[in-house]
Amino acid sequence: CVTPDGRYLVTGGDMENFIRVWDLKFAALVTKVKIGGLSKKTDSIKVSPDGKFISVKGDRGLAFVRVGDWRLVSREAYERESRHEWMPDSERVAVTCRSGLAKNAVDIINLKNGKKTRIIDADIPEATDIAVSNDGKYIAIAESTGIDPVNKRIIEPVRRSIRIIRADDGAAVRVFSDLPGAASGLCFTDDGRKILGIDHW
Repeated sequence: CVTPDGRYLVTGGDMENFIRVWDLKFAALVTKVKIGGLSKKTDSIKVSPDGKFISVKGDRGLAFVRVGDWRLVSREAYERESRHEWMPDSERVAVTCRSGLAKNAVDIINLKNGKKTRIIDADIPEATDIAVSNDGKYIAIAESTGIDPVNKRIIEPVRRSIRIIRADDGAAVRVFSDLPGAASGLCFTDDGRKILGIDHW
């Protein structure tokens, strides 16, 4: 990912337990940050809206790194299938995760006070993506059923949906059902009235 000021590029990769920070102006490597404890793979890297933190998702969890001094701030353990997105205040992160063979959950991690709040823990489909509205009031979760979480095989019937919940308490707002494929690349439009995504057939 690139920081909002366009100064740094942060990269990761397979078989690496660290990230690289590049200075785009001078095309030079600034530093390497060891994130440890997340297995040797980087699945995704995201920057907070204010550009002050980087979140790094590995096989076993999330790591948070401060931009500038590039220090590791904290780590949270999650399984590989988890998805995450920054809240607009740049202090909280929404995370989807499994809480059992039949249950899935949504957590809100507060970096400022270290508190983790679970707003959903229910028999809902596995999440394939997550997005947060620009005002931080709503969370969209792309869901997929019909996949055996233990054996990773397709079972019938296969159903795809997008669930909208309130960010403060996880209450359901609306569910868009019977999508033709599993959605990814979710995002809200600026006015928060529409959700965009990509269907995978």
